[in-house]
Amino acid sequence: MKRLADVCPHVDNGERTIVWALRDEPVGETDSGWRLLCAAAEVGGTGTEASWTIARLLREEPSLSPYVERPVGTMLQKESGGTGWRRWR
Repeated sequence: MKRLADVCPHVDNGERTIVWALRDEPVGETDSGWRLLCAAAEVGGTGTEASWTIARLLREEPSLSPYVERPVGTMLQKESGGTGWRRWR
């Protein structure tokens, strides 16, 4: 079964990059609980409207690989320079 991550439309269409990765409680069998947001989320400017498989997520953002199995409640922010992640929770 393919697990899915919700992705903001700016990231999905290639307009922006992922800045926040948040893992909530999954709401269905295929939901991984991951939400991927761009910087516009910091000012409430976006929601999630697209879904990516975890395989696509890791192709697009391989630096998330060490975190993809982290538990619900995990919150990551991309570090300045875009080379790594800062874990808030």
